[in-house]
Amino acid sequence: MNKIDCDIQKLKQKECEIKAKLDRLFNLKTEAERKTLARKQMILGRLIFNKMNNNSEYSKSILAELAEHLIKKNERNLFDLPNHSYEQEQEQEQEQLNINLTASAIER
Repeated sequence: MNKIDCDIQKLKQKECEIKAKLDRLFNLKTEAERKTLARKQMILGRLIFNKMNNNSEYSKSILAELAEHLIKKNERNLFDLPNHSYEQEQEQEQEQLNINLTASAIER
């Protein structure tokens, strides 16, 4: 291996080390940003939750907004909201499918 090839190899190694360091720093920054956002959400959530407990009109308005925006059943259950109409339709379709399957199994 001549000197130029050695220099190229050393620089490629250095490049890999720099890329790895950049990746680590980027991941640290992203994790710090994620933790900051989660902390803000917790503080805001606690503020809203406390305000809801002390003001029934505010609580009703927040629950109404949640009812409009929450779709997942487990999220709606956290706030004692009825199933989303889309989920109700899916559940009814699944129940009908189960009834049809049961009926066809009985007929056989």
